Amino acid sequence: MRIVLTCLLAVFAFSGIACAEDPAQPVALDTPYAFATSEAAKNGAVFLSITAGEDDTLVFVSGDIAETIEIHDMNMDDGMMKMRKMEALPLSESDTVVLEPAGKHIMLLGLTKQLNEGDTFDLTLHFKKAGALPVTVSVVAPGGTPHSHDNHDMHKGHH
Repeated sequence: MRIVLTCLLAVFAFSGIACAEDPAQPVALDTPYAFATSEAAKNGAVFLSITAGEDDTLVFVSGDIAETIEIHDMNMDDGMMKMRKMEALPLSESDTVVLEPAGKHIMLLGLTKQLNEGDTFDLTLHFKKAGALPVTVSVVAPGGTPHSHDNHDMHKGHH
C-alpha cells in the first residue's frame, strides 16, 4: 500500500511540475492593425508587436480575409527596397518583434474584401510552441495609427 501511495504522490508531483512549467501567456500580441485599402487594391498588410515568453517561431498565419497570407520582410538591395517572403519568423525569449510598414509584416495577397477604416477582421497566428493564437485586426486610415488602451511602449525584457 505504501508503494502505491508513493507512486501516486510521485505522479501528482510530476504532473504539478509540468503544469507549473506551462507559461500562462507564452506570446503577447499588441495592437494589430492594417491600413484601409481602395476598392481596386488586391493586397494589404498587417502590423503588430509580438513578445514571446520563451524562444518560439511564428510558422504561418491563417484567415479568410485573403487568398494567401504570408510573413514578409523588407530589405534594401542595391539601393532599392525589396520585399521577400519569410518561411517563418523566429522569436527570442522576452524580446519584442515589431511588424511595421517598411519592415517585417504579414502580407495579405488576394484580398477577399476591401479593408475599410473602422472595420475589423480576424486572423490566427500559428506558433511552433505557443500554438494557434487568434487576433482581431483593426483597420485604420492609410498612414494612421491604431487606437488601443494597451498601446504602451513595449520594451525588450518587459514582463
